[in-house]
Amino acid sequence: MFELTGRTFGTRRLLRGMFSIDIWTYGIGGGLRMPHPFNIVIGEGVELGRRCLVLHNTTVQRGAGTIVSSDCVLGAGATVLAGSVIQRRSIVGAGAVVHGAVPEGSVVMAPGPIIQRKRNEYQKNRDRAWRN
Repeated sequence: MFELTGRTFGTRRLLRGMFSIDIWTYGIGGGLRMPHPFNIVIGEGVELGRRCLVLHNTTVQRGAGTIVSSDCVLGAGATVLAGSVIQRRSIVGAGAVVHGAVPEGSVVMAPGPIIQRKRNEYQKNRDRAWRN
């Protein structure tokens, strides 16, 4: 498994040549894990939190305000568009495209709707629906 520790290291050319990885290491927290480190793009200006898991063929578009918080998972082939904010402990499934905000503890699957929320929010919404 390939792991980045948050340090800036001069191996960008090596990563690009061997693994087709293009990563700007400026805003990456420690403990980034990439078990299949192929075809991964993390653009300039992206903030990636601690202990994230990024699978192959994933793209996080460059741009200020693009944030992937700590303990998130970006599945194979996932795309995070510029300006998106993914809150802590969220999962972006394989092939999903994220545009906008993803609440904490959510799961996003292709084609992109939130399919699971934190349990307490789900229960509140369910109770409101039953009352109406």
